Amino acid sequence: MVTKFFCHGSLSILKNMGYERPFQKQQPLFLEYKENKKGGCSVPSRKSISFFPNQKAVMKHTDEEIDLGGIGKGWSVDQAHRLLKGIGIEQGMIDAGGDMVIWGGAPRKIGIMNPFAEDEDIANFIIGAGAVATSNVLYRSWSVRGRRFHHIIHGQTGKNPESDVVQTTVFASCASEADVIAKILCMMSAKEGIRWLNRHFPKAACIIVNESGQLLITPSVSRYVERLVV
Repeated sequence: MVTKFFCHGSLSILKNMGYERPFQKQQPLFLEYKENKKGGCSVPSRKSISFFPNQKAVMKHTDEEIDLGGIGKGWSVDQAHRLLKGIGIEQGMIDAGGDMVIWGGAPRKIGIMNPFAEDEDIANFIIGAGAVATSNVLYRSWSVRGRRFHHIIHGQTGKNPESDVVQTTVFASCASEADVIAKILCMMSAKEGIRWLNRHFPKAACIIVNESGQLLITPSVSRYVERLVV
């Protein structure tokens, strides 16, 4: 239900799309897009990499570059949360660029960035415990010779997915799960994404901003949020 959306060689695909250097607010100069005959970038075969869980190792059999950006941040937040709780920290918040875990203590007010006006919030919520992650297809986007690209790649096609979704904020039990779901919801239409979420992750919740600026909110948000202001 999740693996079909992801590709371990996505860094090579992003580079072929022109994303060859660290992305900063001052948009870098993207010069070239290298596509295959099908109009996308070649997707590495699953046989191009081997996993050795017992040794916590992987072996590459091709020259594709691995990108863990789609899961690494949420996973790191979960590891930090586990370590802090392990040494007796009973309340706190970890925020890694929008991927966060909140636990214990008084509820906190969190803002959701307006994808069309980065200095504004499109909504605010009060949360006491849980994990949150947001993905956005506008913030890390660029143009190559008049063609627009963004950093979310569909693992089966090697292309940017076609969707009316501009931004997703996901609530889940851990940051890695919220991180993955937020990106998958950017790969399908808003209505299709909500159906997919309800079917595969019924305990999670989301707030989706579509290209018209409308907010689509699942009722399950009430499991995590004490109050939502839009």
